[in-house]
Amino acid sequence: MSIISHIISLFKEFLCEVKAVIVYTPLWNTMKEKGFTTYTLRVKLKMSSATVQRLRKGMSVSTNTLDDLCEWLDCTLADIAEYVKDE
Repeated sequence: MSIISHIISLFKEFLCEVKAVIVYTPLWNTMKEKGFTTYTLRVKLKMSSATVQRLRKGMSVSTNTLDDLCEWLDCTLADIAEYVKDE
């Protein structure tokens, strides 16, 4: 096994051990309730396409982004993100 393959294998094992994640399911529900779309985020609110994609894929985003979303949607953090513990 090459060193690169070994590193990739270790990295995959590490990722599998993650026991909790932040999900943005509440964001999509809140946006729907308030009539927002990803178009609204990108065009009207000037959020980068990359950030919108990170949210769609459940990847991490900055606390500034979360703050902006709360401000734009006039909601709390719980209305856009949720901590889910994998048991």
